[in-house]
Amino acid sequence: MEKLSCIILNYNTSEMTHKVVAGFTTAAEKFPHEIIVIDNGSTEILSEFFNEGVTVIKNQHNLGFAAGVNQGLKIVTGDYILLLNSDVFIDEKTIISMINYLENNPSVGIVGPMMVFPKGDFQASAGFFPTIWREILRFSTLGKYISGGTLLYRNKQTEKQFSQPIQVDWVSGGCMLIKKQVVEKIGFFDSRYFFSIEDLDFCFRSLQNNFLVTYLPTVSVVHYHGLSSGGHGSAYSLKQEKISMNLFLQKYFSSKIFFKYIYNFLSRIKIFIFEKIYK
Repeated sequence: MEKLSCIILNYNTSEMTHKVVAGFTTAAEKFPHEIIVIDNGSTEILSEFFNEGVTVIKNQHNLGFAAGVNQGLKIVTGDYILLLNSDVFIDEKTIISMINYLENNPSVGIVGPMMVFPKGDFQASAGFFPTIWREILRFSTLGKYISGGTLLYRNKQTEKQFSQPIQVDWVSGGCMLIKKQVVEKIGFFDSRYFFSIEDLDFCFRSLQNNFLVTYLPTVSVVHYHGLSSGGHGSAYSLKQEKISMNLFLQKYFSSKIFFKYIYNFLSRIKIFIFEKIYK
């Protein structure tokens, strides 16, 4: 089996990061691998009891997800690169299944597994590039019950799809396996994204260069979701997503002015409601 490089970003989640590194080390012990931990300007102390072979890059300031990942991409030596959030736990079966899928499907450059919450509940982690209708379904949460949204949900309409690999537009950067040749062809992540949407951008560029993106719902990882960003759905996360999505739309959909207006309108409403409820 080819060598696997795993990049993990730490930002004030030192205890969880150590557990994730230990979990990955156990899951990947049967084949060659390396682990690169980016300590992204944490105020917590990331202790030095990692096993030999773990490379730690310390940043004085939080450079954001994309820039942090790029630091790891510059030094990886593996043929396959796993981006793994510091709150995502992966097992051996999932690693092997993802690598085997990329090995057996030359046209696919990126693959991601299904994500679940710690109690086993489904977590949307793949989907399609935004349109007005897709974003309406996402913001209204109707996309959980009606297929066709920006996020791919598991429901009665999509249940059959989840028994096999699904071709999608993007998978979450929280657990994304990339062929190194994709990075060699399209370059690094766009560091202008501080947090959120950088995975959509990277997948968009991959598809533009004829590398398909696949979602593997037959294997899964456990994602605690948002420990370093204020929690799932926090006002901070929503505001950062809005900034990043506007960059994405400006890069690839600059002529769709009405679409951008609708997106920003929906985003402002969601942030307003959240702040009123959880202030």
